[in-house]
Amino acid sequence: MTANAKRILVVEDEGIIAMELAHHLRDLGHEVVGTAADAAEALALAERELPDLVMMDIVLRGAVDGIETARRLRAARDLPVVFLTAYGDAGTIERAKQAAPYGYLLKPHRPEELRAAVELALHKHELHGGLLRAARSELDQISHSVSHNLRAPLRAINSFANLLASEQAGKLDGEALQLLERVSRSALQMGALVDGLVSFMALSQREPHLANVEPAALVREVLRDRSAEIEARAMRIEVGPMPACGADRLLLRTVFEQLIANAFKFTAQTDPPRIEIGADEVRGATAYHVKDNGAGFDMRYYGKLFGLYETLHSPGEFEGAGVGLALARRIVERHGGRIWAESEPGRGASF
Repeated sequence: MTANAKRILVVEDEGIIAMELAHHLRDLGHEVVGTAADAAEALALAERELPDLVMMDIVLRGAVDGIETARRLRAARDLPVVFLTAYGDAGTIERAKQAAPYGYLLKPHRPEELRAAVELALHKHELHGGLLRAARSELDQISHSVSHNLRAPLRAINSFANLLASEQAGKLDGEALQLLERVSRSALQMGALVDGLVSFMALSQREPHLANVEPAALVREVLRDRSAEIEARAMRIEVGPMPACGADRLLLRTVFEQLIANAFKFTAQTDPPRIEIGADEVRGATAYHVKDNGAGFDMRYYGKLFGLYETLHSPGEFEGAGVGLALARRIVERHGGRIWAESEPGRGASF
């Protein structure tokens, strides 16, 4: 191996081609950390071996193809992927773009083409990593500045408004007292927005540490934390079977915290409030759900649903800073999954 040798994972369902590719990569001075023939094996090897690059066939054994496998690897580990395929049609290339590959090499390829694809992919990923680290450092500085430089003045505004209203209550008319109350309420709302933004920036940048997780156990933890509210509102909550998955425990718990909090919030005016949490099979994959019988929303405005600080209801109708669903979406996508919702006004929502 050379000083510039990299650790490469080969994902190819034809054994002879996989062996030949591994041989060529070793001739180029790289280490082949393993070969995989299907998505599950590829994801497990990537988690264990932490390769620098993945050479990925598009057609794999099983229901999950190389494009979807690459998308999951990019989301979970930000691993650079070069596709190796016999398909060069426009449709396949268009689908491949969804995984943001670092290269696309048609079979059969020559050794010099393989060398160029590998070196360019590694160089591009190195540049991308440097830009990403710089961006994260800037975000950390912004987060620190927002947290420390905005919270203090907002607390002061709220305190002074309350103090003035209390000490001058006998001298101020009703309109003046209402204005002071609005000042105080706006300062508190702004503080909640700042807290939400800081949490969003911190958790959305966290690198997922994948482990075998039982989602039902996380859900029950969240519900125990809200047991007093559940009892006070006589809420009907059903938790069904939820298969285990590979996820970051803290981040997945945060997703369920946000979705359950959302269901609690939008059933505030529903009697009796009902929430169902469980899992379904959708096109061969597990989809977890949180359903409620609350206010719902108009699907015409679906595009705003997962946006930061977006809300589909009138200001003041429901509490919240408009961060929870944006955070849930960010975490799910970091795991290589997707989140969506279905609803009708007045007939609840399903996430």
